Amino acid sequence: KQESHNKENHISIQLQPTDKKDNQGNPLYAGDTEALIIVSDEYAGIQSIEWSVIAPNNADRNKTDSVNVASDGTLDKDTWEVVKTDHNLVTEVKASIPITHNSNNITIKVLITDNAGNTSEQQVKLSIDKTAPDIQITFDGKTSDTTCPL
Repeated sequence: KQESHNKENHISIQLQPTDKKDNQGNPLYAGDTEALIIVSDEYAGIQSIEWSVIAPNNADRNKTDSVNVASDGTLDKDTWEVVKTDHNLVTEVKASIPITHNSNNITIKVLITDNAGNTSEQQVKLSIDKTAPDIQITFDGKTSDTTCPL
């Protein structure tokens, strides 16, 4: 039942370590990063996973994809790896998803459907700022500044 399914944690989205935060408290990176996604369902087994990486300011790099588990336990995408099985059920899979945006509020979203039709969803937000600061200083060469001794 969906109620029992909801009491369990089926999705783990693990970001690379960073001590930086954006102005909303989300992890902040200065370059491309990746997320390790681990999906599990010990009871009914995994039927399918849908995932997306969406950024409001970098739509050309947005990604949406899915992976399905066949009845023989094989996956239809080689970017995912089977970690655990229980007889004919795939109970845990993982994948590393690259994140190459240059945007705030990047959302990684994962939806799992198990073989009984129950679903779980999880999302995390992060930001990537690849833009170097641009500082311009002008001096007219005529006016002295008595507040800044040289």
